[in-house]
Amino acid sequence: MLPDKDYDKEADFDSHAFDSELADLEAELPLLLAMRAFGEQAINAQWFENLGRPLDEETTQIGTHYLETLGFSDSTIAPLADWQEALDAASTGDINSPAWEAEEQARAALVVACCAYASEEGIGVVLTYLAAQLDEVLRAAATGALYDAGYDEEDISPDVVIGAAQQVVYQAALVYGLHIIHTNKEDKDDDFDRDTYSLSHPLYLKYQLFARGHWAVALIGRSFHIF
Repeated sequence: MLPDKDYDKEADFDSHAFDSELADLEAELPLLLAMRAFGEQAINAQWFENLGRPLDEETTQIGTHYLETLGFSDSTIAPLADWQEALDAASTGDINSPAWEAEEQARAALVVACCAYASEEGIGVVLTYLAAQLDEVLRAAATGALYDAGYDEEDISPDVVIGAAQQVVYQAALVYGLHIIHTNKEDKDDDFDRDTYSLSHPLYLKYQLFARGHWAVALIGRSFHIF
């Protein structure tokens, strides 16, 4: 409801400040809208449909490319056959391992790059939106995969694999947003770090493994475990 008292609109309204704030919001929109568009695509991924199944040639190539771009080209892919193996590998993974550190550095670089185009608050709003949109989809897919393997939520909690999927979606959304921004830029800087804007970024490649129905569990030693 509008206030009853009269007031001097021109005195209370700073048009220059408003124009500046509006310009800031408009500048954030390309990245945030691209991230949201990515999330809408991610909903239709093959979440957990191929857990434990043999890796096809394209999936193997994506996994190998992930290792190369992350800096672990001397590692090999180690497929996992069942849920228990996957959970064991997930619990064995060291959060302070070289692979974990490499992913954290890549993630931090993404956040810094994104903050050049949008505020942390705006990015956080979109990531919260993605989490809400995907939660039901991921939970249904994970519980369905457990049921197909002869388990239910009382036997094995799906939270670990759901959390892993949510994390790769957040990271891939940042990569995708930057990719769209850079693709549409008219004044591309030749000195710019193109790897940050490429869909061959290791964290986007990791998402692709999930999107193809698998769970990229952990890189332990020189073995990249994929379920």
